[in-house]
Amino acid sequence: MAIGVGGFIMASGVWWVYFVATYDSEAGNRVLRAGREAVVRSYFYAYGHLLVYAAIVTAGVAVELAAKEAAHPGPGHDVAGRLLGGSQLAMMAGCVIIYRGISLSVSRPVALTQSGLALVALVIALAGLPPVVAVSLSAIAWVVLAVVEQRSASDRPR
Repeated sequence: MAIGVGGFIMASGVWWVYFVATYDSEAGNRVLRAGREAVVRSYFYAYGHLLVYAAIVTAGVAVELAAKEAAHPGPGHDVAGRLLGGSQLAMMAGCVIIYRGISLSVSRPVALTQSGLALVALVIALAGLPPVVAVSLSAIAWVVLAVVEQRSASDRPR
């Protein structure tokens, strides 16, 4: 149950961060009006999303594996943590690529929180944590990032 709740919280945090920070309804219009540099940046924006989507799918698989590993613990059952940590690192990399595509500079608190999430993801990937702990840590990290991103977005001029 805890893994399912943690997975849901993590997915909600990812969704929130994605739409608060990376969604840009005017990106296409700016590219059409701008020159070659904007076209190149548009590739970062577009292809960065592929990395984000792959990371989301991988995180879903990792949460499912974590639930199975928690139900049937034993040696060699640490795939979920590695997959979950790796997917979170890929998600952060995808977000940074997307930010470059829309020329979005993040505030210092957001950058520090993103770095913290990446560090948590690295620990999850390498530490061999129990599945419940791995999913819970990831969920907490995404909630913290979502809150920091929301505050930062609220402070941005519209």
